[in-house]
Amino acid sequence: MAKVINEDEVEEMKFSNVFVKELLVNEVPSITIAKIKLSGENEKCKNIRSHTYYYILEGEGTFTIDGENFPVKKGNLVCIPKNSIYQDSGNLIMLSIAIPKFNPDKVEIVK
Repeated sequence: MAKVINEDEVEEMKFSNVFVKELLVNEVPSITIAKIKLSGENEKCKNIRSHTYYYILEGEGTFTIDGENFPVKKGNLVCIPKNSIYQDSGNLIMLSIAIPKFNPDKVEIVK
């Protein structure tokens, strides 16, 4: 089914230092596409269900993935395989793609 989604009509959710707009949550194919605004440091976590991709639209920051630091800026694509421990920080606006679709119950916070 063809469609156009207007970001201005999508409700924004807040989680700690992160603002999320889920632009598309689909069953077939199983995918979630969201716009994310990060200001500060996100919690260290592990997604046990989905491979996650972050395309940096604006800003600069750092992703720490399985203990390795990756500086990021506008135009970078970050690829995080499922079961990887990661944390992001900085002032970033990102497009997030999760395959299969994002399920918050499948994300573990790592202390």
